[in-house]
Amino acid sequence: MSIEPSTAILILAAGASTRMKNKIKQLLPWKESTLLGTTIKVARESNAQEILVVLGAYASKVSLECKKQEVKYTIHPNWKNGLGSSIAFGVKQIRALENKYQNILILLADQPYISTEYINAMIRGAKNSSIVATTYAHGFGVPALFSNKYFITLEMLHKDFGAKKLLEQEKQEVQKCESTLNTLDIDTFESYLQLVAQKRQK
Repeated sequence: MSIEPSTAILILAAGASTRMKNKIKQLLPWKESTLLGTTIKVARESNAQEILVVLGAYASKVSLECKKQEVKYTIHPNWKNGLGSSIAFGVKQIRALENKYQNILILLADQPYISTEYINAMIRGAKNSSIVATTYAHGFGVPALFSNKYFITLEMLHKDFGAKKLLEQEKQEVQKCESTLNTLDIDTFESYLQLVAQKRQK
């Protein structure tokens, strides 16, 4: 049986959640934990060997969740520069770790339906491709996995050039990961309330 490439998971949790009506999105209750705590649990139960959470806005409060979950985190001082900047910062921190990884899988802290099984499917896909990405109606997006071939490119991402543009630019290299899961991300407090209501109906 072939061995899966070593993988680090980068969880992006640096945003200010400006449409959340003064709520800290990462810390909103979900399942037995929070949105961020649930994402960490899903990542921890996967076949990845490392997890790093990138914090920014509300870092002093959100870091308490990371400490509770006993997961590594880093605080991005320039988180206001956007998602691309947070990815670049996180990738640089992972590359600086003592252990070196063949892949980095990027997760958002606000996609509550992403499962461990889905993450493992992406890691398996990395045996045959240098990029594995989630398919959406209008292209590719996160969760997305990149091999070390792209680490330096990821470190160069910025506000005006994020992972989605890189995926589009490199679409010939992308292995599609078709998700039967709801890839909804929670952008507003109303969408969070809808999420909670749907869970109660099940």
